[in-house]
Parts: sequence; structure tokens; C-alpha cells
Amino acid sequence: MLRHSAVPVVTDPGEAARRPELGVLSAIAHGESEEGATIAAAVLPAIRGLDDDKARLYYDLVYNSLNAGGSPCAGGNDEGLRIPE
Repeated sequence: MLRHSAVPVVTDPGEAARRPELGVLSAIAHGESEEGATIAAAVLPAIRGLDDDKARLYYDLVYNSLNAGGSPCAGGNDEGLRIPE
């Protein structure tokens, strides 16, 4: 179990470029928050340079996190986000 509060809000494009996976995780955890669009703006350019399959997966994760509506990670609750192993 990973709590939303344990995931940093990645809004710096440089940080997202250095650690794109952290940026994607940030979008998943905080995509429905006020920072969601800023996170996406930092992360999406960073994933463009990755291989096609990984970039497509990461794009889908970011996009779906911003449009999650009824997802368990929407609404900023801090109950936790289960990451599949």
C-alpha cells in the first residue's frame, strides 16, 4: 500500500525528465488534484523520448489519472493507492 501523501507532486519538467516513472506515479496519485494539469505538463514531454511501448503505457496512465472521475485515487483521499506487483 502506498499512500498519496508518500508520493511527491512532480511539477518540475527537469525532475520528470530525470525520473519519468516518478512523474507518472505522481500523476496517478495526484492527477485529480489542483496540480493535475501541472503534473501532466511536466510529465508528458518527459515520456516522449522513451521507447514507444513504454511511452504509450505512461501516456495512458497519465491521461486516465487526469480523467479518473470515479477512480479510487480521485478526489485526493489519502486512503492509499495499491500498486500491482
